[in-house]
Amino acid sequence: MGFGLLTSGSTGLPRLVLRSDRSLITEGERYLHGFSFAPADRIVVALPLCHAFILGLALGGAVVSGCTLHLVLRFTPRGTQRVLREGNASILPLVPATARLLCDAFLDDGPAPRAVRQIIIGAGPVSPELEQAVIARLGHVPARNYGSSETGATLGT
Repeated sequence: MGFGLLTSGSTGLPRLVLRSDRSLITEGERYLHGFSFAPADRIVVALPLCHAFILGLALGGAVVSGCTLHLVLRFTPRGTQRVLREGNASILPLVPATARLLCDAFLDDGPAPRAVRQIIIGAGPVSPELEQAVIARLGHVPARNYGSSETGATLGT
């Protein structure tokens, strides 16, 4: 069995990438062991599950760890901020653009979310300025995640 993901990758040309079910489980195991996903965790999924990074982290990670997914129907900085302030998240996956928008939402607007234990940014580079904003406004040094649509996450730091 398997599934397909639409991607433009680094070429900008849309194509279908085929992945096996096993590859998703293997990716989830990388999160389980590399980032210590646990059954008590709640992953806030504020980005579409059709995004390769989010699919692997959220679905793959949840399947192997038994943690809960908190699905946000549509990413908005204020809506995601509200979920985080309510304490409904322990793991927060972001891409650089959403990390920046979320940091801006927390600017001068109260304390950083307390329940979050891990912020993981994937699918793009994290500049030193973005890293400092995440630390200052969200209260954590963001972990980095690297991979591809074809293989899923292959390295986390």
